[in-house]
Amino acid sequence: QTNDPNLKSRILIWKAEAIKTVNSNADAIQILLNVTKDLTIHDTIQYEANFNIGMLYYRESKIYDATNAFLTAKELSKKIYGQDHRTYISCLNNLGQMYKEQAKYKDAEITFLEAKNLQFKNNKGLELQYAKICNNLGDVYCALNKFDKAEELYQVSLHIKERTSGRNSKDYSKTLYNLAKYYDALGKFNLALTTIDSACLAYRNSEDLDLLKMKDLKSIIYIHHEKYTDAEKLLLDLLETRKKINQEESSEYALSLMNIG
Repeated sequence: QTNDPNLKSRILIWKAEAIKTVNSNADAIQILLNVTKDLTIHDTIQYEANFNIGMLYYRESKIYDATNAFLTAKELSKKIYGQDHRTYISCLNNLGQMYKEQAKYKDAEITFLEAKNLQFKNNKGLELQYAKICNNLGDVYCALNKFDKAEELYQVSLHIKERTSGRNSKDYSKTLYNLAKYYDALGKFNLALTTIDSACLAYRNSEDLDLLKMKDLKSIIYIHHEKYTDAEKLLLDLLETRKKINQEESSEYALSLMNIG
């Protein structure tokens, strides 16, 4: 027992962390929300609680609630650490992701641009975090049909990830995946296919869910470019794999069935 509100709140945050590990996100969120109601606690604890609430809401696909939590965390992190600190930049990246999920692309663009500029200024653009921000901003520019800007950012992200993580890393392959979608949208079939094939090389386990996502895109590229025999063969393979790993109730399984039809 303690009468120190900061220590009490810290203990509650630890409790929420423990509950979260057993997939009780709703209980963890409620504990953290109770922490934020105590206006006497330090800003650092308020920040940590709000940031964790945002992450938990995101896990639950409650994007609107996650956005509000990340907005609060962003303002607190700026107050505590200043805008040049990596904590503030991380909050910007998370907030931009929430805007992107809601198709609020102008808000996402403004937020990712601020994160990108701050990250570049403070780390000379060489860290993996900068590459991830560039990748996210590239996605936004694709959605806004600013394709030249999108490709430039994807290439920057690829260059950094190749140097820091290697061509066979999952980080590298995720940017290739986005680049393949970009080439497909522009009707560049050969480039899209070559790029998604390169993205698949990072995965050794044929049942890896990220690899299946890559192959989903490859099947769509085939369909868009009227390679129906290749698409059918790949989709049947995907269906068999998802049956094997008990994913028959997934939306991806249903989509593969629909695309075959």
